[in-house]
Amino acid sequence: MDSQTESKERKIVLVSGGTGFIAGHVVEDLLRNGLNVRATVRGDIKDKRLDYLREMAKKYGSEDMIEFVAADITKDNAFDEVVKGCWGVAHVASPVNLGTEGHKDPQKSYVEPAVKGTIGLLTACQKAGVRRIVITSSVAIVTPDPAKHGKSPYTETDRNKVATLKYDPYSLSKMAAADAMDKWLSEQSESDRPRVVTIHPSCVWGPQQNANVTSSNQIIKALVTGEYPLAPPLCWPPVDVRDIAHAHVVALLNDKATGRYIVSNPGGASMQTYAKFLKAKYPNAPIPTTRMPQWMLKLVSYFDHRIEPSFVDWTTKFHSFDGSKIVKDLGFEYKYGYEVKDPNVEYDPANFPENLQKTLLDTVESFFTHEIVKQKKK
Repeated sequence: MDSQTESKERKIVLVSGGTGFIAGHVVEDLLRNGLNVRATVRGDIKDKRLDYLREMAKKYGSEDMIEFVAADITKDNAFDEVVKGCWGVAHVASPVNLGTEGHKDPQKSYVEPAVKGTIGLLTACQKAGVRRIVITSSVAIVTPDPAKHGKSPYTETDRNKVATLKYDPYSLSKMAAADAMDKWLSEQSESDRPRVVTIHPSCVWGPQQNANVTSSNQIIKALVTGEYPLAPPLCWPPVDVRDIAHAHVVALLNDKATGRYIVSNPGGASMQTYAKFLKAKYPNAPIPTTRMPQWMLKLVSYFDHRIEPSFVDWTTKFHSFDGSKIVKDLGFEYKYGYEVKDPNVEYDPANFPENLQKTLLDTVESFFTHEIVKQKKK
């Protein structure tokens, strides 16, 4: 059997809501690499919102390259039938309550679903003989550490030192899931243990494939639409969603892949800096370029459920991540990556790295394409 034929016979289960931002790009990268996809959805598999993925499959071969199955990943044994007969699994979704939505019972809203979903997936894969699993995690499990924050880039060996049930339960849930996974893997025999990789993105931006704005792109949308009269004083190290998607595929296909991989560009900037760059490109857009005081954002966080108060405490302080391990270990290439002289120095808005410019502009242009934002005439 030649490698191309073998590749086409490999089916990857994509655990996702179907219309998720990262998930859609992972699907496209899988299809581009000749891999068939079985995608889980939480609702109707005939939902029109999934049509863009069907069209994508036609683009890379035929609509038969993708199938949809309904699955509630919060239920017991939800993965058992889904993963049967598949070569690998990409788990791109887990139950998330944005900002403060789940704070009334964070153990039930955040931690339990994250742990239960992860262990349920691992158990189902083990029973079905699926040996390759890639799970989307977050840099939230490695940051912040008060002793290191802003002093040197975070790596895969660092650990969040501040998250608790009352303070940043979302990050705690990611840590709890990772700890539960490590414990589960340690209890399996080497011959029976699946190979698990976790991908840890920083702030993910990039072009929309549909009109469903989720995840970090909400930040860019808020800037472009002038949702806030002032630029929030948050500092984000960015990464392009297309690089994140390809990292998942590389982790699935590369036999050497194992453990954690941070996927992020070096350095970063504040929302004010990103806003200044975008305002120069879209002068008619109501983009705020004056920095919001930190105390004001803290106040807003108690009324806007999308903003986690702990983010205000730590992401207003400059920090960065080292995303080089995946390059060194797996030969991964950041198509939208770049180097900076000092990852602990904020970007200059008048001299952004070329690929960062492309990521930001592709993101905004996709808002116009999908009519997420109405483009004002010059």
